[in-house]
Amino acid sequence: MLSANCRNSLHPYSSPNRDAALDCSPSARADCCHGLARQPASRSYLVRIVPFLLGVALVAAGAAWIAEQTGEVTLSWGGYSVVTSLPTFALALGVTIVGAMLVFSLLQAGQTKREPRMSNDIDV
Repeated sequence: MLSANCRNSLHPYSSPNRDAALDCSPSARADCCHGLARQPASRSYLVRIVPFLLGVALVAAGAAWIAEQTGEVTLSWGGYSVVTSLPTFALALGVTIVGAMLVFSLLQAGQTKREPRMSNDIDV
């Protein structure tokens, strides 16, 4: 059976005794809760880093595939003709898209003024 202090540290906002709930020292958790008060932080980092690393690997694989392609891209419009290789075209297209997104976000941020969010902090 868990002591009252341990129950409060597991659920700090549902406790009528808030002073006992704020006792989160490592010795208090080890003495009464046997480490149940918090999950290890390493798992949350792993959940965030795995999708990031998979995304980086996919981007790298795509970039390597495009770099290996031979041939050229020809753009003809209004009497003008531009001939370039596929990797150069992909790079120029990516830079153009990122630049357009940056300009659009800057214009959007200048037009709207956001109201500050209410803080969820509890004043004691």
